[in-house]
Amino acid sequence: MSVTGRNEKRIPGRKPEGMAACLLPYQDDGTIAGEAFQDAVSRTEGAGLKCAVNMDTGYANYLTETERKQVLSWTREVLTEGQPFVGGVFVEGMEGDLLDLYRRGADEIAEFGGTPIILSLIHI
Repeated sequence: MSVTGRNEKRIPGRKPEGMAACLLPYQDDGTIAGEAFQDAVSRTEGAGLKCAVNMDTGYANYLTETERKQVLSWTREVLTEGQPFVGGVFVEGMEGDLLDLYRRGADEIAEFGGTPIILSLIHI
């Protein structure tokens, strides 16, 4: 998209939106603390911020496919239908076509009513 095209899509007077990545807490035994996570999602929304889940604060690069889906499910359970949230798509280390992996991850987030954002964690 050109700068001119981008400027044509601007919406003057639009309110800025705040969002915060929700930390994914763990129990002492190494399992995800689902209830504590849902409490964090609730507090974040209560503070007027949109939640971002499965981000680097949610250990996106360590989660299994099942765990990622569980986080999305817990998030949707806390938020009322239609309440927006953002979900991270992380594919580093996965086998397959890169574009297809990103598309599948984005589709998964959209199925739960979230907006996907692509993550790329750089290890130095």
